[in-house]
Amino acid sequence: MNKVRWIITDESGNSIAVDQNVTVNDNEGPVITNCPGSTVTATASGANCQAVVTWPALMATDACSGVKSFTTNYSPGSLFPVGSTTVTYTATDNKDNVNTCVFNVIV
Repeated sequence: MNKVRWIITDESGNSIAVDQNVTVNDNEGPVITNCPGSTVTATASGANCQAVVTWPALMATDACSGVKSFTTNYSPGSLFPVGSTTVTYTATDNKDNVNTCVFNVIV
């Protein structure tokens, strides 16, 4: 909380001071950049019916309080089975605001 003092003066030189408390809240979650579209597709290779799938590195930034954590259930270069797998990145800032990036990897 910050205190702001307003001094108001009229045309006759009379003045009064008024204090106002100002509180700035961080209600905005972190920004996640490089989130892929809804799907990343790869072709299975070999008899194992799996594929190593990569995508650009994702980043999380926060303008106010900084990023406390940035987690994912899969990283670029992970091995994926045939079918659809949901990848989720979650960013949390120091005020516990959260943003997610969710996409599917289809092999």
